Amino acid sequence: MISIIMPVYNVEKYVDRAIRSVLAQTYQDYELLLIDNGSTDRSGEICDRWQGKTRKIIVTHLEKPGVSGARNWGLQHASGDYVCFVDSDDCVTENYLKALHDAIEEYQADVVKCDLAHDYGKGVQWRPSAETELLDRAGAIAHVLRTDTSMCDRLYRKSLFAGLRFPEQIRHAEDVYTLLNVLRLSSRIVVIHNCAYIYMHRKDSITTCTYNRNDRDVLRVWRRNYRYISETYPELEALARTRMLWSYCVMLDKMYLTGYDLHSEDARIIISVLRKNRKVIMRNNLYTKYRKLSIAALLVNKYFYYIFVYVQKYLFCPLNG
Repeated sequence: MISIIMPVYNVEKYVDRAIRSVLAQTYQDYELLLIDNGSTDRSGEICDRWQGKTRKIIVTHLEKPGVSGARNWGLQHASGDYVCFVDSDDCVTENYLKALHDAIEEYQADVVKCDLAHDYGKGVQWRPSAETELLDRAGAIAHVLRTDTSMCDRLYRKSLFAGLRFPEQIRHAEDVYTLLNVLRLSSRIVVIHNCAYIYMHRKDSITTCTYNRNDRDVLRVWRRNYRYISETYPELEALARTRMLWSYCVMLDKMYLTGYDLHSEDARIIISVLRKNRKVIMRNNLYTKYRKLSIAALLVNKYFYYIFVYVQKYLFCPLNG
C-alpha cells in the first residue's frame, strides 16, 4: 500500500482539486492522509467532508506545526510500505501512483522519481516518455542538481524514514534538505517519464510571497549541501556550486520583485556573492542567457538587474535559470 501525505493550510480554492486528482488514480491500494495545518479558511471543513465520503482518507487537525511538522505526523501514522508527498495546491496525473509503484517494484528501487510538470494557469505542457533511467547515489544527486529538488515527485520506501524526519526548525528549503538525506540512504534510484506531478504556480503561494528572514534557510541549506557534496563527491563540486549560486539568484529575484530593501544586509551579502562568482555563472551553460545578462547588469548597477528579472518573470516565465 502507498501512503500519500498531504499537508493542508489555507488552500480552500485548491485542495478539492488536489484530492480529486488522488481519488482518480488508476492504482487504488493507497491511503490519503490529510493533515490540516491550523487553517483559518474552509480547508479543514473540505477535508472533513471528503473523509466522510471514503475510507481511503484520514484527516487530522493540528495547530500550525508547519509543512515539516505535518509531514512528520504523516510519516508517523502512515500504514503503507511506500510513501509519497502531494502538496494541497498541486495535482497528479491519473497514472501517477501506478507508474511509480510499478517501477519501484520492477527495479526493486528505494526511490522512484517522475516528471515535474508546471502549470502557470494556462494548462500543462508535458509529453510522456517510456524512457527509464537507473541511477546510483552519486548519479541521483547529480540529477537533483540538474533538475528539481522537490520531495513530491517521487515514491519512497517507507523504511528510508525509519530514523529520518523533516527538519521542523527550517521553514523554507525543507524539501532539498530532506531529499539529500534520503538519497544518502538510497542505493538504487529510478527516474521514469510516463507520469507527472503537476506543480501549480500561484501568486499567493509561499514561494512567491515577500522575502523575509525565513528565506535565509534557503541559502543556509544550499551552503550545507554544497559542503557535503563537494567533500563526498568531488566530481560534482562544480555542479553543486552552480546550484548553490542559483539559490542566491532566486533569492535576489524575490527581493527585487517583492520590493525588499536592497540596502539590507541580506541583499548586500547576496549581491556580493553573485558579483564575486560572476565568471562561474557567465561560463556555465546551465544558466539561461537572461540570467547571464541580469548578472552582467548587476555588475554595472544593482538596479539594472531588475529590468532583466522583470522581463524574464513576466514575459518568459518561468524564472528558472
